[in-house]
Amino acid sequence: ANIGGERERGRVKLGADARLDRLDFADARRAGTRTAINNDDRDRTIGRLGAEGAYAFTPGNAAYARLEGNFSDYHDSQDDAGFDRDSVGAEARVGARLDFGGITTGNVYIGYRAQRYEDSGAARLNDDSIDALIFGAEAQANITGLTTAYGGIERSVFESTVASSPGGQAVRGEVGADHELLRNLLLHANLSGRWFEFEGVQRDDVGVLFQFGASYLMNRHARVEAALEHERNRSYGAQQGIDNDSNRIMLRIT
Repeated sequence: ANIGGERERGRVKLGADARLDRLDFADARRAGTRTAINNDDRDRTIGRLGAEGAYAFTPGNAAYARLEGNFSDYHDSQDDAGFDRDSVGAEARVGARLDFGGITTGNVYIGYRAQRYEDSGAARLNDDSIDALIFGAEAQANITGLTTAYGGIERSVFESTVASSPGGQAVRGEVGADHELLRNLLLHANLSGRWFEFEGVQRDDVGVLFQFGASYLMNRHARVEAALEHERNRSYGAQQGIDNDSNRIMLRIT
């Protein structure tokens, strides 16, 4: 659930928003042995409250500052390994939203994120806090009247339920394009990558995802979407995870 609002007066815009998510994970079975994996200890409620102020220095271009607080409340007081992963955090960032004549738009920002973990379980996390510089940049360009290209990169903080690590720092990036082949047929291509550096344990996860798809607009009320995906994940370090590759075919009618 989420709610938000904003008020604009002259060159100044002020806004606030809130979001609440409840995550409920289904149990799984290990490949080969088929033994059960309990995922109930990953169930949690995540809340976020943010406020933002922006100043438009020219039409379509604005500088902004944002403050945000968050919490993560696990439904079990501690997970199966004895760790208490409840946390609270805060984030501050400044940036600019840019518009170059309506053909190219972009957003850049830099900030700081601090997350504190309760860590009062029978087992103790190797780190009870994460402090990190965060940043991001993204751009979208209308190359032609029928083709749009986009790309972006960001550095952020992620939450983890892996071993004795509370989470870590992540770098994500993507490039992609959309093309209108026909008035009712759109093609999409996207390449994204991610690098997760875990705090408190010797583990880095690297992943790459390629997507190619099409959207067919049947009429004003319905569309058919089809996509092919190839994903490759690798894990490194003394506490590394499981490497995997997957290919997916998806079909959806909305």
